[in-house]
Amino acid sequence: MGSMSQHTGLRGCQMINNHSCFLCLSTEDLDQCDKCGKVFSCKQHLKTHISGNGTCYPYRVQYDCEMGRYLVAARNIKQGEIILHEDPLVLGPYTRSKPQCLNCFKLINPKHRFDCPGCEFPVCDEACANGRYHQDECEVLKSVGFKASIEDVDEFDQQYSAVTVLR
Repeated sequence: MGSMSQHTGLRGCQMINNHSCFLCLSTEDLDQCDKCGKVFSCKQHLKTHISGNGTCYPYRVQYDCEMGRYLVAARNIKQGEIILHEDPLVLGPYTRSKPQCLNCFKLINPKHRFDCPGCEFPVCDEACANGRYHQDECEVLKSVGFKASIEDVDEFDQQYSAVTVLR
C-alpha cells in the first residue's frame, strides 16, 4: 500500500491511501493519469488535471484532520511555473476610482478621451466601448436612461462606485 493521507467523513477522520482522486479524494472508479502517472483521478476530475496547454498540473489535494484540505506538489515544480490560474468572479473599478476605461481599465488620458455613445462613461475608444467587460453594464445604464457626467479625469469620481456592484 502507498503512503497514507487522511480523509474526513461525517464520523470524523478516516485513513485512506494515496490511490484517491487528486482533487476530491474519492476512491471509487479511478484512473491513473496517462501523461504523468503521478496522480489518480475520478472520471469527473481527470480533465481538470490537464491544463489548457496540455500539461499536467503539478499538485494534488491532501487532507489532514487538524488542517483540513491543502495542496501538495505531485512532482518537482520549476521556478516561475504557473501552477494555478483562476479568473476573477467580478472585474471592475475600485469604488473610489479616478476615471478609467471600463473595458481595459487603463486610466483615461484627458488628451485622448472618448465617451461611450451608450452610457457616456469615458473609455479608450470605440473598441473598448463595445468590449466584453463594458457591454453588459452599458446596456443596463442605457435602459434606465443613465448618462455618466465625468468632468475631470484627474479626480476621483463617485459614479464609478456602482459599476463593480452592478457587474
